[in-house]
Amino acid sequence: LLVTHVRRHHDANAWAKILGRSAWFMFYPFTFSGSAKGIIKRRVAGIYEDSLNELNGLWKEQQDSLHITPVEKINRENKKYTNYIYPQEISDGSIIARKSGMADTQQLVKIFKGGSEEKITDTFAMSAFSCAADKISWAEISFDPRWTKRSYSDVVVYDLEENEKYKITSQGKYFTPSLSPDGKKIAAIENTPERKSTLVILDAETGKVINRAANLYNETLRQPNWSEDGKAIVFT
Repeated sequence: LLVTHVRRHHDANAWAKILGRSAWFMFYPFTFSGSAKGIIKRRVAGIYEDSLNELNGLWKEQQDSLHITPVEKINRENKKYTNYIYPQEISDGSIIARKSGMADTQQLVKIFKGGSEEKITDTFAMSAFSCAADKISWAEISFDPRWTKRSYSDVVVYDLEENEKYKITSQGKYFTPSLSPDGKKIAAIENTPERKSTLVILDAETGKVINRAANLYNETLRQPNWSEDGKAIVFT
């Protein structure tokens, strides 16, 4: 924020000049502040004050223009520190979230509209999970039983109707799986030991690779997600 303020109101290369000048007088305790005064006529304390005053005005204006919509807190208060993350609504209107805290190991829970909740399963998920068609999917880390430094990331699916959890891949390198709207396919990012990053489509029951998207320049792919009609996949 300080750098942006100086560049907005002074020379775009002001910081480079200040650092360059400071390097010549590194033995002097207040050389940086003195260099700033020599270049932009303001010491560090003044730059901080100017930046803060400007940001206070900008942020106050933004805050005053916001229209805050009413919200309803669903989950109940916990006496112990507790996190609920990645909440997603399912077909019956309840919320699936990952819960963890001082009194709880990492687990998936279902939170009902009245605020009550029930535990679904423990999870060792490595990232966010995905919900669709009354199924939950996530990537779970596992280790080689002999070579413990060798790890894998496999795709796990939990069927809410059957209350059954099953791993659909074995010794894979799949990350951030995302269920299609009909729950039949999973989009995931495969990162191999050779550092190849590929978008793959898996069968949600068998884990079989249905399709792979070409990544000619081996760019880093992350966080695939399906469109509402299931005809497209977006990712970063």
